[in-house]
Amino acid sequence: MTQRILHLVPTLEGGGAERQVGYLSAGLAELGWDVHVGHVRGGPNLERLIASGATLHPLAAGSNYDPRLVWRAVRLIRDVAPVAVQTWLPMMDVVGGAAAVIAGVPWILSERSDSALRPGRGQIGLRRQIARGASAVVSNSDAGSAYWIRRIGEDRCSVIPNALPLDEIEAAVPAKRATFDIPDDAPLVVYVGRLEPLKNISRMLDALERVISETDTRVLLCGRGSIESDVERRIAGGVLRGRVLAPGFVPDPWSWLKAADLFVSLSLWEGMPNTVMEAMAAECPVVVSDIPNHRAILDSSSAWFVPVGDTDAIAKAILDGLRDPDREARIAAAKRRADTWSIGASARRWAALYEGLAAVGRGPAKRSEQT
Repeated sequence: MTQRILHLVPTLEGGGAERQVGYLSAGLAELGWDVHVGHVRGGPNLERLIASGATLHPLAAGSNYDPRLVWRAVRLIRDVAPVAVQTWLPMMDVVGGAAAVIAGVPWILSERSDSALRPGRGQIGLRRQIARGASAVVSNSDAGSAYWIRRIGEDRCSVIPNALPLDEIEAAVPAKRATFDIPDDAPLVVYVGRLEPLKNISRMLDALERVISETDTRVLLCGRGSIESDVERRIAGGVLRGRVLAPGFVPDPWSWLKAADLFVSLSLWEGMPNTVMEAMAAECPVVVSDIPNHRAILDSSSAWFVPVGDTDAIAKAILDGLRDPDREARIAAAKRRADTWSIGASARRWAALYEGLAAVGRGPAKRSEQT
């Protein structure tokens, strides 16, 4: 009998969690699963989900926390009759988690980022309360899992790393620098991700001012977010003018990673950082903030680590990354790590978890089924 899984996600925007839904849906379909996805809004990842063969279920809502969403999700769960419901991102952990508990179906909370665990937002407390009813909490990082182990116990917590479409990344061709009038002989630094305070963009620009004052380096900041207008104002004047570009969302980030000389990510915290992983797979050397979740996937032989608040150290690492004669060794070491994160391997681990939950009903799956 075909196994059926239902994913619930708020949007299909360009974030890492939304991409993971698309990757996992394709991997599960390859294993013969019938994949269904309920979502409130569409976005750039909708096309990938359609291509995966997943059945899509738009959920009408006046806002993210429209109380009618819970009952619409309950009806969807009952109509689809999945072996389990998997929720993505805090909003749907609250809404979809409550719906799964009401419907009496095993529920998996997907912990994507340590940012969701930080204090100061009302939804986090509500999420913690509802998570007590989860059949399993699966994190993409050890830090995320440790948080939940302290709150709901070890038997329901496990870690499954993010997946990468390794074949697609391998097939991507370097972007044409002429698209943005970037000289072929100019060093190119690329950032891909959300433009949000937690990504430490302001500190990156401080460091880049020093790099650009010493070199002919050009910079692409690819992504959108709440501080997009602040970034645009910052790069419109001074030494950054004409040397740093913020084109917004780009549909071919892997091609830009392959065209770049260096990728920089200075996040204050992370889950398992998709764009860093993608840079590693695309053989683009990386400078990253020295935080636990970067250390979990990289080491000093495969990346340059910098303190999040030290502008001088960041600028020096960027210059070292552009000039280091041992760059190729670091690139190769990072690529070997990235090659372990295939969609197929990830999908098999998720499928084993679903099957374990289906076997025991709403209770926690056996530990051996999760790892």
